[in-house]
Amino acid sequence: APANLGASINTAESEDGPYFSHDGKFLYFSSQGWNSYGGFDVFVSEIKGAEFGAPVNLLPPINSPGDDIYINHDKTMIVPVKTKL
Repeated sequence: APANLGASINTAESEDGPYFSHDGKFLYFSSQGWNSYGGFDVFVSEIKGAEFGAPVNLLPPINSPGDDIYINHDKTMIVPVKTKL
């Protein structure tokens, strides 16, 4: 079930597509509420113990003026998965 991760991640707007990195050190998620480049943008937050660091917008080419919600993350690169063509 979805969980509110507190003010360091969740905003009054919508968040979607949470994903932990393979090593568990980063949370990737999409939000309309942080400093968004488009509609939904992909952000990353470093996990420090039980706390989440300030979200960082991944900007272009990961994010676009449209909705960017999901990413494909392998151990070497992040590839955006566009929700609209």
